[in-house]
Amino acid sequence: MKVEYLTVESIKSGMKEVVTRFGADAVLLKTLKEGTKYRLLIAHKDLREGEQQAAVNPSKPRERMKSKLEDTPLTLAEIDLVTGERRVAINPPQLTPSSAQTLKAIVRDESLTARRASKFDKLDQALLTDKREARRIRRLKSHPDFDALNKAFDTSGISSLFRQTLLAGLAGTSPEESLLKSTADFVSSKLPTTHEIDLLQPLHFLAGGYGVGKTSLAFRMALQINSFEPGRAIVVNYSSDQQSSWTNAAIMGARLGVEVLPASSTEDLAELVRDSGSTKLLLVDISTYNESDIAALQSSFNTAAFHLVAPSDACLNNLQRLSRAHPWTSLMITRLDSTSFSWSIYQVLVESQIPLSIGSRDPSLTASVVVVSAAQLRGLLDKVLGAIIAPEHEAASKLTNAKSRTTMERLGAAQQAAAMH
Repeated sequence: MKVEYLTVESIKSGMKEVVTRFGADAVLLKTLKEGTKYRLLIAHKDLREGEQQAAVNPSKPRERMKSKLEDTPLTLAEIDLVTGERRVAINPPQLTPSSAQTLKAIVRDESLTARRASKFDKLDQALLTDKREARRIRRLKSHPDFDALNKAFDTSGISSLFRQTLLAGLAGTSPEESLLKSTADFVSSKLPTTHEIDLLQPLHFLAGGYGVGKTSLAFRMALQINSFEPGRAIVVNYSSDQQSSWTNAAIMGARLGVEVLPASSTEDLAELVRDSGSTKLLLVDISTYNESDIAALQSSFNTAAFHLVAPSDACLNNLQRLSRAHPWTSLMITRLDSTSFSWSIYQVLVESQIPLSIGSRDPSLTASVVVVSAAQLRGLLDKVLGAIIAPEHEAASKLTNAKSRTTMERLGAAQQAAAMH
């Protein structure tokens, strides 16, 4: 299995090119918007792999080892599917046939999501199609901060529809008001409230896409709860493919001193719930391969809490799809310390109104989770917009001062010349 990026004009044409070049078994792992184009992270069977293996002489183990190190393509476990960078994995899981089928289903859903832009919030759509609002947006272009704000949008990868939604909301901003502050005010006013995690609820499910940090977040929660009530919180590794996921979870649990239990079906999970009674708190880490089981789990455990986990720099399409697929108790945000910024979290929160709850900031597994609020996300937004707009103001101020000095110098020279005559 080989993982590589492909730059395409659109997701639809890109998927056609992927199938043509790599076959129907190729899998879309991640979508990145770059200007007017897209970068697709693709996993596909490397046609050269068989030739490389055949070329190795089995009688020369030293050559065989060298070939393996240099020629074998990266596996899915060696790639961070959110950042696209190589990572070190302990006992990397294998991509089984059942997992591959699940990945193909996710690709189909993501392609549909990209074509369903019309299902965004109806209020925003009505706002955008109103001719009077369109005139107000045009008038906003005369605002002194407009160019700087557009530059912030361009460099931070905002979707075209969310950009227009924000501009429509900012249309009434007067030239005297800071467009930076008005943008942050408008976005934060649309964000949902914070939902307190109910620790009296004995069953909490954590779900999300690849590499979002839901497993580490489950262990952080368990550590923090157990520091007050030792042994109360247990992490449950829920996966139909225990061979590939259980080992890593067990190693992490042993290292952190947190009890970890396996479950491969709703029946297994129901038995664990019966055995633990009301004295234990089960934090169920749902494998991404078992995303299709979420509806059945919500039906079987209808009083449990279901939390969607996403990083602060999440991919928009996948997060939108998951946020719309199921009802969620809260949205947990990881990597709050990331230097990379994405509008996706803000857009999905504004659209879905899933309540905020907790998240993680420090990369250390032993670091405590933090409460996430609209005010905190507003702070991140201020930092990003301020880093772009503030220098623009400084440059404009210097240019104005320079022009003023030049004008005064010309006037002074003219007056001096007149006095000499």
